[in-house]
Amino acid sequence: MPRQRPALALIVSLTLLASGAAAQETQPAPSRWKIDSDGGITWNVAKGNAHADHIEMSGRFCSVIVDYGVDASAKPKLNRTIVWPMLRFHPNKTRDHLALTFSDDASPRIFMNRANLRNEVAT
Repeated sequence: MPRQRPALALIVSLTLLASGAAAQETQPAPSRWKIDSDGGITWNVAKGNAHADHIEMSGRFCSVIVDYGVDASAKPKLNRTIVWPMLRFHPNKTRDHLALTFSDDASPRIFMNRANLRNEVAT
C-alpha cells in the first residue's frame, strides 16, 4: 500500500501541472457584447463578421428557444422554437412533446410603398 500513495501523488501533481499549462495557453475571445451604463446590452454588428447565438426561456407551460444572428453580409436571421412539454402524444413518455419552429417568414412584414423591404442589413 505505501508504494501506491507516491504514485497517486505523482499522477495528481502531473494532472494539475498539465491543466495549469493548458489554462495559460488559452486566451479569452474578444467580446461581441458591451454593457451599457443603463444596464442594457449592446451588440455591435460589423459587416463580414458572421455570428449567431440563442436565448432559452422556460415558463410553467411552455419553453422558447430564440436563435438569432447575422450572416457575413450583416443580414439578420431569426428563428423561434416553442415547446409545449405538457402536450404529449403519449402520456408517459416525457420526451414526447409538441414543438413548433417559426422562422423569418412567420414574422410580420414591413412594406414601403407597397413593396417588401430588400437588402435588409443590421447596423
